[in-house]
Amino acid sequence: MATTPTYINQRINNLQSQINAITPYPPIADSLASVLLIGNSAGATDINMNNQDILAVDNINLTTINGVAYPPVVAPDTLNAVLIAGNTATGTTAKITLNNTTAGGTANPITSLNLTTLVGTGSLVEEGYNQRNPVVGEFARKSFYSKTTTNVKTEYARITANAPVVTNGSQKGRLDIDINVNGSLTTYLSANGSSQQVDILKTLSMNGNAISVCNNITTQNSNTYGKNTVQFYTADASIPSYTPDDQLRLTMINEGVPDVITPLSGTFPSTWGNILCSCDYNSSTYVGTDNGFIYYSSDGITWNTISESFNGAIYAMAVNQNSNLLYAGGTFTQTSSGSLSLSLMVSVDTAGNVGQVVWTNYASNGFNGTFVRCIEYANTGYLYIGGRFTADGGNNITCKNIAIVDNANNLYSLDNTSGYGFDNDVNFIKRDATNGSYFIVGGNFTTIDSSFGSSVSVQRNAVLNTNDYNLLTAPYEVVSMNAEPVAITQNGNELYIGGNFTGLPFGDYLANFQWDGSVYQVIANPYGATPSAPLTTVLQDGGIFWTDTNGKLWEANVNVGSAPFGYFNWIDRAIWGQLIFSTNAPAQNPTVAYFLFTSDVITLTLTVGTIYNGVSQYAGGIVLNAIGSVVEMIYQSTQNRWYVLTANNSSFF
Repeated sequence: MATTPTYINQRINNLQSQINAITPYPPIADSLASVLLIGNSAGATDINMNNQDILAVDNINLTTINGVAYPPVVAPDTLNAVLIAGNTATGTTAKITLNNTTAGGTANPITSLNLTTLVGTGSLVEEGYNQRNPVVGEFARKSFYSKTTTNVKTEYARITANAPVVTNGSQKGRLDIDINVNGSLTTYLSANGSSQQVDILKTLSMNGNAISVCNNITTQNSNTYGKNTVQFYTADASIPSYTPDDQLRLTMINEGVPDVITPLSGTFPSTWGNILCSCDYNSSTYVGTDNGFIYYSSDGITWNTISESFNGAIYAMAVNQNSNLLYAGGTFTQTSSGSLSLSLMVSVDTAGNVGQVVWTNYASNGFNGTFVRCIEYANTGYLYIGGRFTADGGNNITCKNIAIVDNANNLYSLDNTSGYGFDNDVNFIKRDATNGSYFIVGGNFTTIDSSFGSSVSVQRNAVLNTNDYNLLTAPYEVVSMNAEPVAITQNGNELYIGGNFTGLPFGDYLANFQWDGSVYQVIANPYGATPSAPLTTVLQDGGIFWTDTNGKLWEANVNVGSAPFGYFNWIDRAIWGQLIFSTNAPAQNPTVAYFLFTSDVITLTLTVGTIYNGVSQYAGGIVLNAIGSVVEMIYQSTQNRWYVLTANNSSFF
């Protein structure tokens, strides 16, 4: 092994000594004074990065920079440190203002408060809380500003919150909406918890929409506006005793009062019986009774009797238009005095004289059998007679329960020769006033014999198409009835039949027949009438009336009254304009007739006392002279007068 030369070892030792004299590297952590990096400077208190980045720093833990806290803290009294592109911010302890200063900014700037995560059913609540000590009055306001045409900042609308009552347990709130009108804010709507109402302080326009569920509307002077309903006045109606409002319009409509049963006035013969039929003849109303009397009256007050009474009931009356005689049929066979023999028929002239009904072609009087129940005339003037009989009084011609009398008073059966007719009683024959050649026949029959064949089924109702006394088409039933019909009336183009039948398509006891252009059909009646007991009478007087076996009188489904005794019988509409009814109780003699009374005159009496400005109210009233008439009362404050306007004229009090 070679040995290092001495001079080399000496050089190494000298160099080691020099190195040991130098400060160790890297330098210790408490000083950066000896750190020298190319292009940088370093000192003990600061580092100048010369626009170079500091990368991968885990932590900087400094408390101040140039004596300012880091990171910077925005004090509550200033927003000068807030820098948002396009906006400026200023602030004081009283308010914070954010202004959009960017020219040409969005047309619809939006301030959003967003909740990015919503758990469960909770809601985002924006709270406005005024924490001042409780003070009555306005405590919060939201104002809406915009510029005018002269670029003046102007408040156009305002929503204010108010505390009318701040006492614990009874606190009340109020919210007002104010609108700028000609430079001044005016309250339009106030929701007031103190008065517990919403005050609408300007005109309310519904824009064509309805106000519903309104129980009451009252004026400033406590006058009540009428509801939009039709009311019957059953007594004198008076104007409410409130102070009238300017231009108050009070409209009263008289729709009539409910019908009531009123006894006929006047003196009646003690021999009156139950009224079974009636007829208008010689400018008077004639009525026939069950004990054989015929009475007549021109006014319903004074009654007279014809020259004779009879030994049986009077069931039917009709005018023979050719002879101008009143024909009556029933169960009678002679006059009560026995002076004249009769066969279920009698004639009465205008002087009240009675005579036999003699058939020209047979020289016989009336019919055989038990009774004549109904008489009806055709549009030709021919009379159709129904009841319970099989031939004329002299048995010259067979006519089964129905017969025809021509203009010359000749008697025929349905076909003039074969004796056709019904197999049982005929209770009514009704000519359809709107379809004049057709007759509706009702009774207890089930078949009819005619030239179209024997025993054609017609269950208690039949339609006859007549041309004089010959049938043009086969008779037919409209609907099968399981019991006897007893009465019929006509209302417009509808025929109403009442009786004891049940199970029809539209109910019991009442059927409605109507022509469909080719045949009659049973239809639902427009009055919704649903009798609850068998009917004894059906009448029409601007509506449908009937009497039933329970002794009640009905107007459609409204019970007008009950018979004071027994049951109601009936008379047609009397010539003086009322429906007349009678009961079947002899114990009620001598007053047995009643009429259906509907008042068409209502007196309106003005308010008692003063009505305006100390002016005494005027005596008198307003009379509504017809059902359905209207009167308007208008108060004119400048003239201090009530104006009364009607359909005919106007006047004032």
